[in-house]
Amino acid sequence: DGTQTSGIAVGSRSGTTNAFAYDLNLTAGSSATGQFAQLGFQKSNAGNTYEVGGDILVHVVNDITAEAGAADFNYAQIGHVGADMVSDSTVEAAVDAAIDITAGNNLNFKAGDGAYAYAQLGHGGAYAKGAPHSGAITISSAYDLNFEAGAGSGAYAQLGHGGLNANGSHGGDITISSANDLTFKAGDGADAYAQLGHGGLNANGSHGGDITISSANDLTFTAGADDYAYAQLGHGGAGASGDHSGVITISSANDLTFEAGAGTDTYAQLGHGGDSADGDHTGAITISSANDLTFEAGTGTDTYAQLGHGGNLAEGSHGGAITISSANDLNFKAGAGNSAYAHLGHGGSYVDNGDHSGAITIISANDLNFTAGAIYAYAQLGHGGYIVDGYSRHRGDIIISSANDLNFAGAGDYAYAQLGHGGAYAVGDHSDAITISSANDLNFKAGAGSYAYAQLGHGGAYADGSRTGDIDITLV
Repeated sequence: DGTQTSGIAVGSRSGTTNAFAYDLNLTAGSSATGQFAQLGFQKSNAGNTYEVGGDILVHVVNDITAEAGAADFNYAQIGHVGADMVSDSTVEAAVDAAIDITAGNNLNFKAGDGAYAYAQLGHGGAYAKGAPHSGAITISSAYDLNFEAGAGSGAYAQLGHGGLNANGSHGGDITISSANDLTFKAGDGADAYAQLGHGGLNANGSHGGDITISSANDLTFTAGADDYAYAQLGHGGAGASGDHSGVITISSANDLTFEAGAGTDTYAQLGHGGDSADGDHTGAITISSANDLTFEAGTGTDTYAQLGHGGNLAEGSHGGAITISSANDLNFKAGAGNSAYAHLGHGGSYVDNGDHSGAITIISANDLNFTAGAIYAYAQLGHGGYIVDGYSRHRGDIIISSANDLNFAGAGDYAYAQLGHGGAYAVGDHSDAITISSANDLNFKAGAGSYAYAQLGHGGAYADGSRTGDIDITLV
């Protein structure tokens, strides 16, 4: 209840940890360091030969609440291991265990005001380094899912294995079968990110597993005001180098809103990777039914908004088909910060040494609005991005089967707007067909800044390499 004088953890290393209740409340303390609250087997510095395999099963009639505290490392967690509060090189216990959640009402995970006072549904924890943490996470039924990061430095909120600086390979399918609103909000503190996926800030290693949201209402991911307080649906995270993979499927939802923030690198992304997350990131992204898709970049430097794998400075090959079967408006708006781009496709700014591929298909939508912003803050539908070097290949058919108006507008210096692969200073081969089968008006307007072009086609200003593929447009 938050009055404990030391950390409390309840869980089994090998057997199933069962929690059946009306409400489940995990409340960390606030009067001293390390007064955590954890449902799971807590073990630090055991070495990766120490294995934890007991599943966690939680069924409640009403709410599940996990609330971190105001002092350092006063975290709240459902999952094994927990934070490593000692600065050393010893790795943590290895985990392979499923987490199964059923709730009649809400899941509320709220980080705190203390440093590393995180809130997490998944194995690992802050600085839980070195060992793999895996196992399926299944939320069979719940109402709202609220994951809110805190005001403390590193007070993140995460649904997935890993955590802040939790190096190691983390995996397992994440399935949300039925829910209402999913809200992931980064905090006011530095490094206080919010993420649905494995990995975390600077969590190096290969993270994988399918992410499936079968039925939900609104999905809202909001980045924060301080540095690296990003918001992401996908594996990886800022600085999380490694190969991240898995299919992302959103079968039915209402509005999808991804808003970047004000601090440096407070990006918002639906896809694997993240800012400076080097490695190969792959897997199809499918949105079967949704209302509006809004991706809005922020006011800080590198505060991009992206639907696709990669991210700013995320070197490597990124691929997989992107399919939007049915939606209303698609709004991609770049921001006021430098390199605060808005992008539907794989790649990003300054992404070198890799290929970006996969068909991009929009079967039915209303308006497509791509609006560039400040300097280097481009808006693009296609693979590539600004200064994508290393003689990369950007390819895959772009198909828009039915839409109303397509609006692409440039803005500041190098803030171009483009429907096609490549981008300004994109070095490599850009190919495959662009097909618009049925649309009303196509509006492409350049901006006032230098090289603020508007383009339908592959390539871009000072883009080296070949450009191939038919362009077929039918207006109604």
